[in-house]
Amino acid sequence: MKTKKPTNQDVEAWATGKQAGPTSQVSNQRGSAKSKVVDSQEEKKVDAKRERFTVNIGNDVIEWARRATVFTPGMSLSGLVEEALTRELKRREKERGEAFPTTTLTPKKGRPIVLKGE
Repeated sequence: MKTKKPTNQDVEAWATGKQAGPTSQVSNQRGSAKSKVVDSQEEKKVDAKRERFTVNIGNDVIEWARRATVFTPGMSLSGLVEEALTRELKRREKERGEAFPTTTLTPKKGRPIVLKGE
């Protein structure tokens, strides 16, 4: 199934939270994504337990991400965020020289405190 490129009207309706018309790419993506053949690594991602993860992100970044998912066939907002977060965590572990250890501690809420001289 070939994914139809959304019109500006579709994008505007989706970005503002209004329901898009019958030419919406989102419904086409959902149908075609299920029919895709995936390799074993992607299957593991799909089978892995998923959890809701709520964060506050600037409006400009959110709108940028929405536009990217609308104009990238087969991409979902969750997929984009998961891919970006995974890439960044791998980069930080490489920079650190080792994997982050497991812990029962939870991150502090709010803005991080930065001491002068750091």
